[in-house]
Amino acid sequence: MQRFFPDWHHRRTAFAALAFLALLPACASKQIYLDDAERAALRKQPAIHVVHYVTPTPEVRPPTASRSYVKVKLHDAPNGAEIQSNLGNYDPALEVTNQFTKTLAKSAGLANLRTERDAAPLPVVSSAGIFKDKFKSGSVLEVWIERWGFHFTPIDWQTYTITMQVRSRLTRLEDGKTLWNVGRCGYGGSGKTYSERIVLTDLKSSEGKKVQAKIKQTVSNIAAECARQLLHDYSRNK
Repeated sequence: MQRFFPDWHHRRTAFAALAFLALLPACASKQIYLDDAERAALRKQPAIHVVHYVTPTPEVRPPTASRSYVKVKLHDAPNGAEIQSNLGNYDPALEVTNQFTKTLAKSAGLANLRTERDAAPLPVVSSAGIFKDKFKSGSVLEVWIERWGFHFTPIDWQTYTITMQVRSRLTRLEDGKTLWNVGRCGYGGSGKTYSERIVLTDLKSSEGKKVQAKIKQTVSNIAAECARQLLHDYSRNK
């Protein structure tokens, strides 16, 4: 399968200089809502290219206690890199992207969505016009996970929930204009049901297929909720 940016390694130096100038500020962008005319025009475009970025390493926050002004971990837990490694090629950002595009196709009448299988490299750039050389025309819909992680629940320090923050943005390639950048999903934590709770003993032995399946199912559930939140942001004018 052709990789995203097939000549990426050969263009790294030139792209790095551009990317340095185009890094996405955390909260500096003006909020842009999609208006009705642009929303209708999107249905007539030959293609809306859907790009997701590499999923960042998950955070893991085990509980700590202050003893003699020193923070002490109450138990050991695997770090984010270990959890990510145990999940293999499972891609949470792609999961969110796929669920969002399915929701858009069904609820917003967009039959022209074309999802890229391979992830674009981080960091997220401030202008999606950089994709014009690859896609030539149409629009680019970007989806990325700002952060996600495993956090202990205060009522049970042996149990973890999964949190996630997702962003999305739409850019017209012809003139590089950002049409929409207010797509946001904040998922405060899974664990409302037992099936979504990640028990410490499971997390520490996350090579097991059972806990991997549990994490993937929980992320899938979060992705479905994020798809609904992003659709709401896509559909509103203000």
